[in-house]
Amino acid sequence: MEFFIDRLNRDYVEGWALASGGISHIEVFVDEESVGVTHTYLPRPDVSLAKPDIPAAVTTRSGFLFAFSQKDFKRTEGNVRLKIVPRDGPPVETGVIPVANIEHKTLAEGKFRSDRLNNPAPFPGSVMAALCALRGGDNYDRPWTDELVEEALGDIEFLVRRGSRFLPGFGPYLIYLKGLWAKFVLTRDHFPKLAKPGSTRQPNWEPSHSDRVGQSREVALRLEKDAIATGTSIEEVITIAHHLFVLREHRVEGRLAEFGCFKGFSTALLSNACFELDIEMDVFDSFAGLPPSESSYYKEGEFMGTLEEVKRNVAEFGRLNRVNFHPGFFSDTLSQIEISPMCIWMDVDLASSSRDVMGVLERLPRKSCLFSHECTERHFHGGAIQQGSGADEVVPPIVEAFRRAGRNITGRYLCGYTGAFWDKDVSWPVLPTSAVLRLIHMD
Repeated sequence: MEFFIDRLNRDYVEGWALASGGISHIEVFVDEESVGVTHTYLPRPDVSLAKPDIPAAVTTRSGFLFAFSQKDFKRTEGNVRLKIVPRDGPPVETGVIPVANIEHKTLAEGKFRSDRLNNPAPFPGSVMAALCALRGGDNYDRPWTDELVEEALGDIEFLVRRGSRFLPGFGPYLIYLKGLWAKFVLTRDHFPKLAKPGSTRQPNWEPSHSDRVGQSREVALRLEKDAIATGTSIEEVITIAHHLFVLREHRVEGRLAEFGCFKGFSTALLSNACFELDIEMDVFDSFAGLPPSESSYYKEGEFMGTLEEVKRNVAEFGRLNRVNFHPGFFSDTLSQIEISPMCIWMDVDLASSSRDVMGVLERLPRKSCLFSHECTERHFHGGAIQQGSGADEVVPPIVEAFRRAGRNITGRYLCGYTGAFWDKDVSWPVLPTSAVLRLIHMD
C-alpha cells in the first residue's frame, strides 16, 4: 500500500492512497479520538501519470479529503493521525502531526489585539494577533531580540502550514511578499545593468588613472564605480517593502520619500510595492550626479541618471503613476517643497547630502523608520549606532538628527550596504532581511 498527505491544516486533510485490492476507508483521529472516516473517490490524474505501472482503475480515483469541524479540536494545538484501511491486508497508520487550532472566529473576538502589546513588533498586527492566540499575549510582549524573531518565524511557519486557510491577514501578507519578490527577481534580471558609457559623467569628465597608463577611455569607464546601474540588491529593497506593509497596516500616513535614485532601479521596485499598498512616492535627485564635496572617493557628477532615463526605467519596470519626481540638489528642493514622509529611503553617498535630508526627520512619524545605504555591520553593535567620520559617512548626520528630535535611536544592519534606524521606545522595529526571505520562501 502507498499513500501521501498533500495538505493537513486546521480545515482539512487531503492526499491519496493506493492498495492493490482498493482502499476500504480512512479513519481520522484528533488527539487519539476518532472524528470520522473518508474514502478514496477524488480524481488524481497526477498519481496516474506518476505511476504508469499501476492499473488506472486503481490510481484514477485515489484521492481523499476530510473536512474538520470546530468541535473536533479542543485545544490551541491538536494532534492528527490517520488510519488507512485497505480492503485486504492490515491497516497502516500515519505518524502524529500537530495542527494549529486557530481560526477567524478566535481572532474576530478581539481578545488578541496587537495594539495592546507594550513592545512594538516587526510584523503586521494581524500576524501578531494570531501569534498571541497561539502562544498567549505575554509570550510575544517582550523586547524583539533576534531569538524572539526566530521563535515567531517558527510559529508563523506552523500557522501557514498547519493553521486555518482563513486566518485574517495571512493570505494578503504572504501574497504581497511572494508576488513582489517574483517581480523583483525578474526586474533584476532584465533591468539595464550597465550604465551607458558617457551617461555617468558631466562634459568636464577627467581621465582616470587607468587612462593615464594607456588604457582606452571606454575600458576605463567600465571600471568606474558607477558603471553598474543596479547598485542596490533586491534583498535590501524587499526588506524595505516588508516594512512598508507593516507601516501601512498600522495606518501610518504619508508617502515614501526616496533620496537618490541613480538609474531608478530601487525606484521601480518600490513603486510596485507602493502600488500594492496604495502609497505615493516622492523621489528626490539632482538627475545630474553627485554634488561637489570634500570626498576623496566620490566625484562631482558621478551616479548620474537623467530624469528622462529614470522615468523610462520606472515606466518599464515599475509604476510610474505612483511616483512624483523632484529634480534638484536636496539643499534646494527640500527648502521649497513641504513633504510628509511615512518612511525614508536614502542612498545619498555623502555626509553633506545626508545632513540635507535630515532636515525632514522632524516630519517622519515617530513610529516609522529611516533606511539608508552606505551602512555596514560596523555601524551597528547590539542596537547601538557606531559613528565614523569623514565626507563619505552618512550615519553621523542621522544620529545627530535623531538626538535633536529627542528620539532614542537604535537600528540594525540589514544586508548589502543598507541599514535601518528607528526610535527604540516607540517605533515598530525592522525585521532582519534573513527573516523576510524566510517568509517569502515558506511553502
